Amino acid sequence: MRLSLLFLFTLFLTQAPAVFAQTGADPAAESLAQLQASIKAYEAAFTAAAQKRVKQYFSPRTATAVRQLQQRIAPLSSNKELTKQAVKESIEPVLLQLQRAYAPLPLLASDLYLSDANVKTLRATMLARADAWNKAAHPNANAQQLARYRLGFLEQLAEKELNCLSPIMTMFPKGTCEIMHYNRRLYDGSHGKLPNKLEYDTMAKVNRLRLCAGKNVLKIDPRMVACCRDHSKDMGRLNFFDHTSPIAGKEQFWTRAESFGTKANGENLYEGTGSLGTAQKAVQAWIDSPLHHVNLFDSQWNTTGVGTCLQPTTDPTKNDKQIYTQLFGKGS
Repeated sequence: MRLSLLFLFTLFLTQAPAVFAQTGADPAAESLAQLQASIKAYEAAFTAAAQKRVKQYFSPRTATAVRQLQQRIAPLSSNKELTKQAVKESIEPVLLQLQRAYAPLPLLASDLYLSDANVKTLRATMLARADAWNKAAHPNANAQQLARYRLGFLEQLAEKELNCLSPIMTMFPKGTCEIMHYNRRLYDGSHGKLPNKLEYDTMAKVNRLRLCAGKNVLKIDPRMVACCRDHSKDMGRLNFFDHTSPIAGKEQFWTRAESFGTKANGENLYEGTGSLGTAQKAVQAWIDSPLHHVNLFDSQWNTTGVGTCLQPTTDPTKNDKQIYTQLFGKGS
């Protein structure tokens, strides 16, 4: 069921204020009216901008061309006998075309409001008016309470932005926007700790690539992230680079995953120093390597986790080494 932002905010008004009962305060009518007008204007602009983006960049002709390109590379990317030559000559050029086709399309609400000046301005105005209403409606609230009310509004706003966006992005597999939204909320909610920015960026790049290839996007499993980070640290600390660990009880990736309370069915590794240690270099290396490529685009996967470790060097002539481990799973 789709709910409007205005209806959502009505729920916010009725659910949020345990403080109303405590203070007896009533919402300031003028602030509330301004806020309701801002919500209505923002919802209309957000929806219109998303529809315009699709109409402008993803015509029926483009959609047909994209499907044909995806069908061309699908049997190659799933071929266990895939060669480096096939990746370079037959898959990568097509992936680049698909990336250009999908690049303008918003997967997250922030993709839209950060790139559209009008939507961005209306959103900022709405948030400012939400803050003003909160102060007027809760005159005795301290800074911490006001911050909590703002967070509640932002959380519900994010859900409704998703509800506006998802039905418009019909070119993506069902559930795509919801999973990308979940992954972003997971990253934001952990304050960039589990996953951290590098880990999140790596998984986001993988998901966008999978989407270009016509595959489902993967949901981040924080337990996989922790497991991958642990293996990356072990490889850095003990100076080995292998799917098989010399540590008792951690020999295989599936046993490592089980020890973190999850299940894994595939694993990719990468390490690079200096400029070769970026997320882009890691993902590109996985694309270029046939076995890693097949893992990356496997349709069986539903979950993933990336864990990284920066291993400092004691040699002043060398750069620190960035180590990546990625797990894939069939879970939900």
